[in-house]
Amino acid sequence: MEDTFKKIVYTGLGALSLAKSKMDEVVDDLIDRGRLSREEGEKIAKDFRKDSASSKEAVESELQQWMEKALNKMDIARRKDLDQLQKQVEELQKRVTVLEGKHSGSEPLIK
Repeated sequence: MEDTFKKIVYTGLGALSLAKSKMDEVVDDLIDRGRLSREEGEKIAKDFRKDSASSKEAVESELQQWMEKALNKMDIARRKDLDQLQKQVEELQKRVTVLEGKHSGSEPLIK
């Protein structure tokens, strides 16, 4: 499922990249034809890139929120959850080892 989300994101980013390069071509063509000054063309390109970047961030944020909701509904453990549990297990193992080492009698300290 995560692969599908990645494919969707990469497809969208690819389309955005293609749109940027196509826009640059159009602006360059208009400048070459004398319909835009170099300054006007650069301003248009700059504004488009700025708008594209903010749109990209908004789409990524929206997608991230959607994925969080979907994962929460599926009740799937995340990597950070598993890492936290692993640390807790390691800490408990250390404590058991220490407790076993402190008790040298024949009866186990922990049953």
